[in-house]
Amino acid sequence: MFFDRILLTVEASALLPRVAGCGAGSWEVGVQQDVTERGCLGWRPRAKCGVDHDIGSIAGGVFMPGFRTADMCVPAGQPSVLQTTAGARRIGAP
Repeated sequence: MFFDRILLTVEASALLPRVAGCGAGSWEVGVQQDVTERGCLGWRPRAKCGVDHDIGSIAGGVFMPGFRTADMCVPAGQPSVLQTTAGARRIGAP
């Protein structure tokens, strides 16, 4: 999986403190921000990590991402296990 840009949208006000300092300005619920250059949460700034290694699986229309670590830029920090419940997202569902 390769990302040219990392865009985040906070969907619950309880999460606003977790993204403080990410992006280019203050956060609002439902408003997307580009965090590519500064990084955010598990994603490092593009300048510090040219390639973000991850794993994922799509089965039966459900996407299961890998468990993300604090340093996805080094081999020891790359995911080796899929999220099977909380991180799973149905693809193409209305």
